[in-house]
Amino acid sequence: MLEKLLGAIKQKVSNYFLGVLPKSYSMSEENNILGLYDEHFLLTKNENLVGILRLEGVSYTHLSTEQLQDLFTERQMALDSLEKVVARLVVKRRKIDYKQNIQTDSQYLQAILNQFENKEVYENQYFLVLESTHSLQGVLEHKKKSLMHANRENFKDILSYKAHFLQETLKSLEIQLKNYAPKLLSSKEVLNFYAEYINGFDLPLKPLVGGYLSDSYIASSITFEKDYFIQESFNQKTYNRLIGIKAYESERITSIAIGALLYQETPLDIIFSIEPMSVNKTLGFLKERAKFSMSNLVKNELLEYQELVKTKRLSMQKFALNILIKAPNLEDLDTQTSLVLGLLFKENLVGVIETFGLKGGYFSFFPEHIHLNHRLRFLTSKALACLMVFERQNLGFKANSWGNSPLSVFKNLDYSPFLFNFHNQEVSHNNAKEIARVNGHTLIIGATGSGKSTLISFLMMSALKYQNMRLLAFDRMQGLYSFTKFFKGHYHDGQSFSINPFCLEPNLQNLEFLQSFFLSMFDLAPSRDKEALEDMNAIFSAIKSLYETLYPKAFSLLDFKETLKRTSSNQLGLSLEPYLNNPLFNALNDAFNSNAFLNVINLDAITQNPKDLGLLAYYLFYKILEESRKNDSGFLVFLDEFKSYVENDLLNTKINALITQARKANGVVVLALQDIYQLSGVKNAHSFLSNMGTLILYPQKNARELKHHFNVPLSETEISFLENTPLYARQVLVKNLGNGSSNMIDVSLESLGRYLKIFNSDSSHVNKVKALQKDYPTEWREKLLKS
Repeated sequence: MLEKLLGAIKQKVSNYFLGVLPKSYSMSEENNILGLYDEHFLLTKNENLVGILRLEGVSYTHLSTEQLQDLFTERQMALDSLEKVVARLVVKRRKIDYKQNIQTDSQYLQAILNQFENKEVYENQYFLVLESTHSLQGVLEHKKKSLMHANRENFKDILSYKAHFLQETLKSLEIQLKNYAPKLLSSKEVLNFYAEYINGFDLPLKPLVGGYLSDSYIASSITFEKDYFIQESFNQKTYNRLIGIKAYESERITSIAIGALLYQETPLDIIFSIEPMSVNKTLGFLKERAKFSMSNLVKNELLEYQELVKTKRLSMQKFALNILIKAPNLEDLDTQTSLVLGLLFKENLVGVIETFGLKGGYFSFFPEHIHLNHRLRFLTSKALACLMVFERQNLGFKANSWGNSPLSVFKNLDYSPFLFNFHNQEVSHNNAKEIARVNGHTLIIGATGSGKSTLISFLMMSALKYQNMRLLAFDRMQGLYSFTKFFKGHYHDGQSFSINPFCLEPNLQNLEFLQSFFLSMFDLAPSRDKEALEDMNAIFSAIKSLYETLYPKAFSLLDFKETLKRTSSNQLGLSLEPYLNNPLFNALNDAFNSNAFLNVINLDAITQNPKDLGLLAYYLFYKILEESRKNDSGFLVFLDEFKSYVENDLLNTKINALITQARKANGVVVLALQDIYQLSGVKNAHSFLSNMGTLILYPQKNARELKHHFNVPLSETEISFLENTPLYARQVLVKNLGNGSSNMIDVSLESLGRYLKIFNSDSSHVNKVKALQKDYPTEWREKLLKS
């Protein structure tokens, strides 16, 4: 008997609450949208207006604590300014197929680019939806105030007043939220926003402004089950589940849970429903709560709130937070639901799957239906501003001075696309000459085994897609051997490699370089000392004499020695002896072909002498720079273990100067070190760093040293990432030194599949490649890929 009585009471209560919901559902009726009022607003059936601001969002990773606090204050002030409107903040997270259309002549390069750069990514979009709620009484009050202030504004009808009020409110929000790059949507875009919510997919519409809508924008049927609903159209089903936040089980409300949701591989909507309360209603609510509170501590806090509300430093809203999860089937929906509920629980938010409130929750997101959301509760603007994140990772640049496409495409940690470039600002390839300041010089710091060589060889391969590119790399331990040979580049290894600076043409610029080169060889710096001046003049005279008497016939370092005049220091001939005995420097043949698209020098097999390394780098660097200037083409130079090239003081300064010049010649220099302490050992490290446009930092425990000793502007978030991320995660921090922004990106190349082995830098793999080259001279590449 008791069970029947309880059942009857439960049914009565259910019927009462469901009385506000329709018995049958006609979407064109229940969405409350009547038509397009003007260029920006939709008109509802109760003659209210709806407008939307789209917010681009901002990346928080590089911001200081003070900057984060400023942004929080801006969000709170925006909330405090809302009155006589209903607001919804909608975060749409969607999966998209990112595609690049790159055409190259290389079969393998084309296949790799297609496989890696076309990928599934996610995108977060933020929409601030406002709808008017004014009554006729509100209009009369406004007219009364206007007359009292001699305001000449006249409105034809209620709607014109509402349009003016909503427009002013949106303008005010655009100013207050300017750091999030707000943009007012057109009324057609607003209708498309709701059409996607109604149908479960994007439905491009081109309705007429000022007319009433038919139901042509409704292309799906909706079926409500116990704890989910299905949107079905054209034999395509979308399964949806609504999560409501029932309680906040923590004294502190943070954005961690919301942020975590936006880093999952899950399509969803996060919907904040907000109904601002007037000052009088808020004070009444706080006084009522204080009156019935038994705790003096709570009463005192409520009194503080009242003072803040009176001075308009705090406001309150009726607020509900819902998460709408989307999946192609019920199994995926259940999996994603468990993930979402787990993330919420971890941050002390009690999320529940809506059953009783499912229909009301869904329809509450349409204009004038906020009252159907039974999760509405009271929240301060301060707490709500904590939950609203507006976070959006930097997307990178679509073009650089080498070509009208990014160097490569990686994923940010929230799975959004990151268009990677060494260059630290976007510039059209066609206009590259006009912007000589575009800086692409990059410093990579990563420990042995971090994957540094694999990444740089992959990025060098990606650069081959640009026309007339020239690549030069200084390799260690044959890390770039497999990549270079696979793409038919020149890998210079052993005694056969030599340079002859006298192969340069005798123009003024080359002659000045030769003078500088040999001064470095003799360790002579510009000086007024009599002996030094005599030595320098002897060098200049010898160079000039050789070109006047022997050019265009080839001549070598031995010819140079024989032409040098004896000087009072008697040191020039002695200083040349080590180089005359070194086949790297004393040869008629210059093995470096600067016209080749890819040259890699294996320094382990050529020289270990720091000064020789510096001279070699100085010459080759200069030669590729001049060749690129002459042919108006881009170039990339990579120096692994960079510290060893600049240990000589003279060469240190000159290589640094060449890096500066390279920037003006559409060149990029990439330097690599194993750790930050190696940077401390580089002479003039601050000067080299000031030449860099980008940093690529692998995880490392001493990241704070970069900030304290080298003034690299790293935030606490960036430092935490570098010091706490495991090396095997294959994640790096890309720091733009131009504007200070940064991205934490996934640089795993696993998606390359069988092509990944091309970039393997292990010595065992190099030996395997050499064996295949010997056994299968013409087919070794396919054999490698199939092995």
